[in-house]
Amino acid sequence: MEAVVEFALKLRLLFPEELEEPAPSLHAPQRLLEYLDTTAARMRVVTPVIFDGRYKARVIEQRAFREFDLTLHRSSEPGMMPVTKTEEVFDKNLLDKIEKWDRRSGGPTAAKRTIYAGWAIFTPEDNIMVFLKEADNRKNLYQFTLATEWYAPQTVAKGCSS
Repeated sequence: MEAVVEFALKLRLLFPEELEEPAPSLHAPQRLLEYLDTTAARMRVVTPVIFDGRYKARVIEQRAFREFDLTLHRSSEPGMMPVTKTEEVFDKNLLDKIEKWDRRSGGPTAAKRTIYAGWAIFTPEDNIMVFLKEADNRKNLYQFTLATEWYAPQTVAKGCSS
């Protein structure tokens, strides 16, 4: 294989950047889907498009509050979706002002902001497993699972936008 690659590079049929895989790699979620497949069909027919969009949550703590933004991006790959997650920590004194913020024109700066990127896969048990890494240091944010009801009526989450 190495000789074939070297030959193709020498003739400029391939360029070194074409051999680089974009991050995050598709191979990990694809292999996990194959491993979890109990039918050995190697292909699941799912419609992840109904789950794409932004999901937001807020957690209020003793001295601070956290804003979570989870985005499931539309994908052409069957059974998986790229995911990004942002976690911001704010001083609790700003909590009463949060509804008036216009994020596009500024507002209070988060005391801490962490961005994650990774993949969501749709398991044979109709759950969504999410695997993320911190964007700036590649540390793992261990997987979490979201239970889904495929046939429940689909509604837009209030207060969220794409």
